[in-house]
Amino acid sequence: YDMSLGRALGKAFAGNVKNALLALLQGPAQWYAASLRAAFQGMSHCDKTVCRILGAHDKNDVVQIALAYEKKYDTPLKADVASYCKGNYKRLAVAWIDLPDQLGQPTKKINLPTVAS
Repeated sequence: YDMSLGRALGKAFAGNVKNALLALLQGPAQWYAASLRAAFQGMSHCDKTVCRILGAHDKNDVVQIALAYEKKYDTPLKADVASYCKGNYKRLAVAWIDLPDQLGQPTKKINLPTVAS
């Protein structure tokens, strides 16, 4: 047993099967963080991958992905998005990562007035 399970799967499988098996070894946030990093490091334009990952998740998921990204790569996701993306898309993606969710659940209980009948 001279190699990790992930490395053994990587050597034994290829393509989508390899990706699916490796994804099962990680948590979702870690998988998406690695996918974002691969998009940033690749030669092709990364906006499509960033849009797919960030746009498909709610604010809490994006926060978890950003935390996993920073833990794994020692750089904030927001900084890499700002470096690799351009224009209005960059502004939107950075805002989605960074700004608080205005539609989130309230932290305090809301007391509704009672209506006398």
